[in-house]
Order: sequence, then structure tokens, then C-alpha cells
Amino acid sequence: MHIANKKDVKLEIANRYTLAFPCISHALESDNPRPEIIAIQHKLLTYKEVLLHGNMLEGKELKQAFSALNENEKGVAQGGIESVNAAIKEMDEILERYSRKAVIELSN
Repeated sequence: MHIANKKDVKLEIANRYTLAFPCISHALESDNPRPEIIAIQHKLLTYKEVLLHGNMLEGKELKQAFSALNENEKGVAQGGIESVNAAIKEMDEILERYSRKAVIELSN
């Protein structure tokens, strides 16, 4: 995922993907944001799994999974499973949309 016009794309993502953007804004600054965004998704998915099975796990496992998140990710996680699902879906859309945009730009 290569972002040609970072400022415009970042603004577009911020306006369109309100749950995901705070979590990935720092990743968008890197030269290769795709693996960083995928890593953020992975952390949120791990937390979601712990939430789903929380009644069968010890409280320390939930705290440990929560502490692995940064402040923006914690904000999404505090919204519960639906919020985590929505943020992950937004990140999927960002990866798909802007990866495709980069491929189109490269082929022109």
C-alpha cells in the first residue's frame, strides 16, 4: 500500500473512517502502512476473542489483552465487540480501497 498524496488521503480516511482512523493515523505516516494496519487489526481481533470468551478466562487475561492496546485502540475496545468489529471492517475497507488506488496509480 503506497499512498501517493498522503495529506489528501489521510484527510479522506479521517472523514470517512471515524473508528479506524485514530488507531491507524500513525501507521499512515510510515512508508509501508499496510503491515502496520494489519498488526493493529490483529491486536483488536485478539482482544475481541478474549472478550468473546471472557466468561471462561481469568480476569488477568482480559487485562493483559487490553493493556497490549494503545490508547486509541483501547477507545475502540471499550465500545465492545460491535465497536471492534466496525473498526476492523473499516480497516479492511481502507486496505482494499487504498491498495487498489495505489495499483491504479502505478499502472497509469
